Amino acid sequence: MANETALIVLTIVFAMILYAIVDKLLALVFIIGGAALFFIGLQAVQLPMTIVAILTLLIIVLGIYKNIRK
Repeated sequence: MANETALIVLTIVFAMILYAIVDKLLALVFIIGGAALFFIGLQAVQLPMTIVAILTLLIIVLGIYKNIRK
C-alpha cells in the first residue's frame, strides 16, 4: 500500500512539473515565431537592418516579460 501511495504522489508531482515546463516552452515558441514573422515583415519593407534587429529584439523581450509576469 505504501508503494502505491508513493507512486501516486510521484506521478502527480511529475505531471505538475511537466505542465509548468510545457506551459513556458509553448509560450516561448509563439514568442519566437511571432518575432520571426515580424522580422520578415520589416525586412520586406526594406528598413535598415539595425532598426529591424532592434525592433525584433524588443518584441522578443516584451513577449518574455509578459510571459514571466503571468
